[in-house]
Amino acid sequence: MSAPHQLDERARSGFRQAFGYPPGAVAVAPGRINIIGEHTDYNQGFVLPAAIDRHIAVALRLRRDARVALRSDRYQAAVDMMAARGIEMAALETAQLCQAAENGFVGARTGIMDPFTALKARGGNAILLDCRSMQQEQVPLPDGRYAWLLADSRVRHELASSAYNERRRECEAAAAALGVRSLRDATDVDLERIANPVERRRAHHVVTENARVLQAAGALRRRSPRGLGPLLYASHESLRLDFAVSCRELDCLVELAAGMPQVIGARMMGGGFGGCALVLVESAGIDDVEQHLAEGYADEFHKSPEFYRVRSVDGVMTERAA
Repeated sequence: MSAPHQLDERARSGFRQAFGYPPGAVAVAPGRINIIGEHTDYNQGFVLPAAIDRHIAVALRLRRDARVALRSDRYQAAVDMMAARGIEMAALETAQLCQAAENGFVGARTGIMDPFTALKARGGNAILLDCRSMQQEQVPLPDGRYAWLLADSRVRHELASSAYNERRRECEAAAAALGVRSLRDATDVDLERIANPVERRRAHHVVTENARVLQAAGALRRRSPRGLGPLLYASHESLRLDFAVSCRELDCLVELAAGMPQVIGARMMGGGFGGCALVLVESAGIDDVEQHLAEGYADEFHKSPEFYRVRSVDGVMTERAA
């Protein structure tokens, strides 16, 4: 992926090509990893994400009418819609608006973690975010002796798929069975009161994953990155068994990683049904880990995973006038 300043120039050039005049401003936003806390944000729980050095850039200019015209260098289709307004919004309001767009327009009933991380992240830190109160704490990531590796299974998933949204419905049903506002309020003791076994397993994941997030944040505060290892593996097993959102390809990558002494921990990351495994590895051994994962994965699936060595970065760059 291009560096942010290169994306800035690409966005300006693409805007000028599409509309015939320069943009008024450009914003560059990062992607993210989620160290731990999967499917907990829409259950008003805890997450532990960090922004990474993979970026997207948006060039924009206000129009005289009330329309929004969108063009992308990744997709050929042009999109036009109504209601553009030049207003200032606080970061939380912006994140909530992005979440509403993904929920309502895209159809994926996701939580607030992704847009919040893109806006509020600080390089060198993860964000411990309480998705109910929106209280946040910046906690220090491991130092340069350790590295984050994304191993892409190259199995494409669609977050708006029925399976993802079904998991959210199951969580809501489990909360209703307990008579609580959300599974954030559930405890281990409560789980046996959920009669439906599927909903009970979904709730078990959420309850235990929230606990793992808090334990992981504690390990980072203590500057004890090796304490993350058992938590990452436990998170993967919970997502595989209780939440049923893994796939054989992701399981294979995690199993291969677990067999390497240089690996601290690994788990599937994201909504599930494909995508990437997140691997925390000793920096000095990252080449060997990549080779081991590539060879083992190819032996089973006759294709190679893709690898991304990522580092943490700040959140959204301030919009810059053209």
